[in-house]
Amino acid sequence: DAALGPDLVARREAALATPPPERPEQISENTTEGAATAAAYFIDLYQYAFVTGDTKDFAAMSEQRCVFCNSVIDDAKKIHDSGGWADPWDSTVTAVRVYEQNPGYDYIHVEIDMQWAEGTSYDGDGTPKTTDSGDFTLIIAMRYVNGSWVVGESEVKK
Repeated sequence: DAALGPDLVARREAALATPPPERPEQISENTTEGAATAAAYFIDLYQYAFVTGDTKDFAAMSEQRCVFCNSVIDDAKKIHDSGGWADPWDSTVTAVRVYEQNPGYDYIHVEIDMQWAEGTSYDGDGTPKTTDSGDFTLIIAMRYVNGSWVVGESEVKK
């Protein structure tokens, strides 16, 4: 902590004290609204994982085969295992589209249009890394299992 200095120590403590996102009731509904709400909650859990290092809820919503999900979990853990953290950043969902499930497929297709502010993460020694702001679309393959929505895969479409 002494090597970081008081400003970075305070930033890290504030980030680690970030409360988890509130789990919406609609996430348990097997409806289009439930899927849209679950997808937006997944985005909130993404940020929470990077800011705090707590990947438990993100992992619970992710299927084991989800490459995107596993990389998020690994990256968040790597940052925090070294003593690093990420500052919270502003993000806005500008649109959500839920498509009907195609016959013969277990998953539905959800697209979320997002605007993200510039973000900063820090290595354990306090070295900052900046992520650019921008607009993008996150494509999520979701399915309803045992009373809640889970993510089978996701990718960013720019």
